[in-house]
Amino acid sequence: MNMKYTRTLIICIALLTIAVSAADWDLGLQAYTFRKFTVMQTLERSKALGLTDIELYSKQKLGGELQGVSNLVAMDAATRAKLKAMLNKYGVRIRAYGATGAKDEAGWRKLMETAKDFGIETITSEPGANQLDYIEKLADEF
Repeated sequence: MNMKYTRTLIICIALLTIAVSAADWDLGLQAYTFRKFTVMQTLERSKALGLTDIELYSKQKLGGELQGVSNLVAMDAATRAKLKAMLNKYGVRIRAYGATGAKDEAGWRKLMETAKDFGIETITSEPGANQLDYIEKLADEF
């Protein structure tokens, strides 16, 4: 990553963090912005910037003691527990997840169950028009 760009980004986030804390807003980052880093490195940067929220996406390497990528739906229980411990360590919560989706209603159910398990409030997606009825039903349920 270009150092000039990195410094500018850090200064902008720092200024936003100050403004947001004064306004009692939540401020976070999109993990994709840090896609060249692992999730652990992204969480470290988030904490250093005073950010408490993150939108994860499914293809970022986890890093640290965790193997694999941040595909929460496909993640085994042990890795989920370790990721939750990492999030707690850095004081960051997954506020949103995406862009993601599923092929059918069962896949969407699993995605929403996963979101509920992590306390995720927003799923970013571009579902097909033929999926909207059952996604709406599942959203009401969860």
